[in-house]
Amino acid sequence: MNIICLIGTIPIGIYGIHWNSSIMIIVSIIGVLFHLNPNNTFMYSLDLSMNVILSSFACYQNKNVIVPCLFALFIFVVNHYLYNLTKINKHLINLQHVIFVQGLGLYGYYLIYSQEKEVMRFPFYL
Repeated sequence: MNIICLIGTIPIGIYGIHWNSSIMIIVSIIGVLFHLNPNNTFMYSLDLSMNVILSSFACYQNKNVIVPCLFALFIFVVNHYLYNLTKINKHLINLQHVIFVQGLGLYGYYLIYSQEKEVMRFPFYL
């Protein structure tokens, strides 16, 4: 069990409930299931593919999340390399994952939510 990353998925689920976002809730549940079973290759593949697909779609739909999304992707790749190929402290890498990957993901969700909230205030949709 990867407790540090597991804790990092909880805010995504909480804000998903608060913002009524089924995508955030699903991402949080899959993240929790994966981080409870970090050696399960199916859960790893499911978690990774869901996040890549949803992040790509979010970047396509909302140009304002491209920068945080690309930075989170860069950090994910660096952390993946460090976690698997070096002897750096795993707890430090997990903290980096929570702050820079999951945290930026949550920030991206916030940007999307705040933009949708502004659009919904506009009285007419064109």
